[in-house]
Amino acid sequence: KQYETVHTKLANGEIREISDLITYNLDILQFAQDIIENCEGPEVLHAFYHAIERVTILDPTCGSGAFLFAALNILEPLYEACLDRMESFVADQDCLREKDGHEKFAEFRSILKQVAKRPNRRYFVLKSIILNNLFGVDIMEEAIEICKLRLFLKLVAQVERMEQVEPLPD
Repeated sequence: KQYETVHTKLANGEIREISDLITYNLDILQFAQDIIENCEGPEVLHAFYHAIERVTILDPTCGSGAFLFAALNILEPLYEACLDRMESFVADQDCLREKDGHEKFAEFRSILKQVAKRPNRRYFVLKSIILNNLFGVDIMEEAIEICKLRLFLKLVAQVERMEQVEPLPD
């Protein structure tokens, strides 16, 4: 019933901003995942992936990093859903052996090659989020170091051998 109400309001153009979705108590994370998982064309996926890559989250009092960890937990399934859908598009194109659509999926292939160079996919996702999306500052330098260490430890926990760990930039 709630889905039908929100769908009708979306179709009628009554919902124009993200705050409208919050007003109607829509699970925005699930809504975004559903869009990614069910998109039929690569254009939507391409736009969505680049949008989440550009999201910047700043915690002005990062302390030990609890807020940034919460943000990491929200972004991770979105990245994962995008990568799943990219793999699906590429696999479908490979099965059909379509030559004309090859350029549409070239960027997806490039991203998936970057994933393959990492120890595993989760490592790639977490490192991408830590480097591109999360930012924290604090009046206490020690707090920033603790936050960075916690994020780095989360990343390191994804590898089986220490040789696989790549250094993080400051």
